[in-house]
Amino acid sequence: MLFLKEYKDVMGRFKHVPVDTERYIAKLSFYDRIHSDQKHNFDMKKLKNKNLIFHADVLAGCLSKLSNLKIVDDEIIKLGLHYSRDLLLQRSYKEINDISIFDSIDSNLRKVVLAVGCQTEEILENRVLAALKAYNLYPSKSVVIFSGKRPINRLAKIPDESARMQGTFIDQLDKFDDKQLIFHPLAIDKEGRSATTSENVNEVLERCMDVFRGERYNMFLASSTFHLARLSRDFEDALRKARRKKITLDKLILVPGEPYNKIVDICRTKEYLKQMFFGIYCDILRSMQKDHMMLKKRKRPKQNRNSPRGHP
Repeated sequence: MLFLKEYKDVMGRFKHVPVDTERYIAKLSFYDRIHSDQKHNFDMKKLKNKNLIFHADVLAGCLSKLSNLKIVDDEIIKLGLHYSRDLLLQRSYKEINDISIFDSIDSNLRKVVLAVGCQTEEILENRVLAALKAYNLYPSKSVVIFSGKRPINRLAKIPDESARMQGTFIDQLDKFDDKQLIFHPLAIDKEGRSATTSENVNEVLERCMDVFRGERYNMFLASSTFHLARLSRDFEDALRKARRKKITLDKLILVPGEPYNKIVDICRTKEYLKQMFFGIYCDILRSMQKDHMMLKKRKRPKQNRNSPRGHP
């Protein structure tokens, strides 16, 4: 399964598709399990962004730790994968399959395949395989870019993520013979300066604007299934900020590294669960915060414009 959005839809007015995510929130929420005499400590008014991220990290960490004890069942993992998918559908991405992609894009255009790094070896390898899938979808001149160095101010397991992905990708290509490969890449490049997702996409977008001067192209973002929502959001933000520059992007296609309806082994690892549910709980907490602010706004009494501030 792939997800597609046209460039004009990215730059146009944001259209929120009414996809029901309440069923996930009801099953994954923790608030109803807090003792009533402790709920006052969980004050949405004080849940600033920094605290929100901390709460999400703790919740995802607990769930990840439970996975070591084989307590997290496949149903919870599947909920997380489906939630990740529906976040994309809410933002107007269309589901397409590998075969019908020819009905949705101009396959004569050049394409860029972007895969971003990760410090977990197994997750990184799956992202490389997703890039290989995007690269081999249809015959076209391709530029494959691996982006990311390592987290700053932290000991790194992988000193240069982009170099590791590039090497893994080339190793995978060597396993194919010429009959299995649809085409050979125009270039396999790496961008090894950026340390965050937003830096990844900004660096690569700048590079695309330099390379594709006036030439239309398709962009494929290949990453872990849970990471696509954040990666595509950052990429769309970068496109909007570059509005005044010459953007010749035609279609934006997302390529998940793991399937949604079949749980593969990587999804059961504590590293994968931690990262997936961190993003999910960030989204759930922001939804709770938004609902609280809307409720507070509805309850606020109307003021008489002619009266002093603070008096009815």
